Amino acid sequence: VKALSKAYDELKNYIERKNREKGQLLLLQRNEGLSPRQAEIVGWLRADPNATLSAKEVEIRLSVSNQTARYDIQELI
Repeated sequence: VKALSKAYDELKNYIERKNREKGQLLLLQRNEGLSPRQAEIVGWLRADPNATLSAKEVEIRLSVSNQTARYDIQELI
């Protein structure tokens, strides 16, 4: 029973965290005029300010073409 209770609490915390993250991305989209993909990229960089993202990494993480990844990065620069 303790294990189930702990698992349930962890699931609730995870869902709350994901909802906060989604809310932050939606604010970026509305306030900054970003596309959902661009907001996601900004979210990654906010989570790790020292990160360096390549077009290839964006392409893989978002499952988009290389051209789309490059376009999204260029629009953020």
